[in-house]
Amino acid sequence: TIAFAGVGDEGVGLGNQDNADDVFAAVGEDLFGDSVLGKIGLMLLAASILPVYWFARARLPERPALALCAAYALFWGMQRTAIADVHEAAFAPVLVATALWAIDSRRWTLLWIVSGLLVLVKEDLIPLVAAFGGLLFLRGERKQGTVMAVGASALFVIVLLVVIPWFNNGVKWSTGGALTSVWERPWTAPMMLVSPP
Repeated sequence: TIAFAGVGDEGVGLGNQDNADDVFAAVGEDLFGDSVLGKIGLMLLAASILPVYWFARARLPERPALALCAAYALFWGMQRTAIADVHEAAFAPVLVATALWAIDSRRWTLLWIVSGLLVLVKEDLIPLVAAFGGLLFLRGERKQGTVMAVGASALFVIVLLVVIPWFNNGVKWSTGGALTSVWERPWTAPMMLVSPP
């Protein structure tokens, strides 16, 4: 959201004393509106930078770790999430980043809590939790990894075949949208990860 900070000493301008200490506060209301959910989304996006920093700092000196965090904050995916209306995508970055940091720092209770919250954000994040289980398995945490991978995979099937059709009056889940091009041309998937839609 730093890219959208205003100039001047009124409104969203960073010269406004109300905004001088906090770029996110300076742009928050204009990007997220003044709703409670919008402000929560903004805080969650900003908070997602912390586990990225902790992860990077465990491997890098201070300045490169901060540069990596700046690149993360300015990444087009984060920017698009920040300028979108309140969306469940605002909840995912802090949970995914925290889960990865928890895996890296071997904080298993935190990982399970965050993974439990992540599956509540959106159904297409459940396979990511299964992938976390696979990562745990590969890192030697075989029992936890198996439970997480199998549990998340089973949950995904239940959500797709039972929960979504039940809420959708019998209509099944469809990947649709952005994933359609991946199904039609799977070799383009790596490029889609690094280019804006």
